[in-house]
Amino acid sequence: MKEIVCQILFEHYNDSYQINQAKIKQRDRLFAYLLVVLVLLLFEIYSPENASAILLQTISIKLGLNTPIDFAFLGTIIWFLLLCLLIRYLQTVVAIERGYSYIHDLENEISNFINQKKFCREGYAYLDDYPLFLNWASSLFKIVFPVILLFIASYKIYIEISSFKKSVTFLAILDFIFYLAIVISLIICFIFSKKNKEIKNHRGLK
Repeated sequence: MKEIVCQILFEHYNDSYQINQAKIKQRDRLFAYLLVVLVLLLFEIYSPENASAILLQTISIKLGLNTPIDFAFLGTIIWFLLLCLLIRYLQTVVAIERGYSYIHDLENEISNFINQKKFCREGYAYLDDYPLFLNWASSLFKIVFPVILLFIASYKIYIEISSFKKSVTFLAILDFIFYLAIVISLIICFIFSKKNKEIKNHRGLK
């Protein structure tokens, strides 16, 4: 009976680990897509006229459109795309953090079950004497990248607000709503990350 329970736990552990690895690959893809959208925003900020001409021409050719697209509409699409990608990216990041916490619990459960403390590949063994470079890389993902994203988005929305004269367009309002949603999403994810770190520290994990 004990062997059967141990086998079930171990298979569940392997399944949980594979699921988390798949989410890590998904996170990396979403991160690459976010970088592409951020480059588009930077292009719009640095050279709006060239960005308008190149993007509109490229889209017209790809879609075979005879009527030119309004660049303001395209800008709103980019804001919406940034928001959707960011939310999906943050959801994946949170899922990975929760997945690791669950894997650590499984490792503790299996270790206690077999009376061995060495079953800790993703827990204590991985986090013990954590390399400085990995800490730096983690800071880039968790702190530097969100700050850069927020800075670019804030500067872009500032430029759009500064261009308002007597009236505010519907697309401009949508842009601002998308920007607020981006800010709120980053803040909520930061709060979760901070609480999750406190829980790990309380449990003896880094």
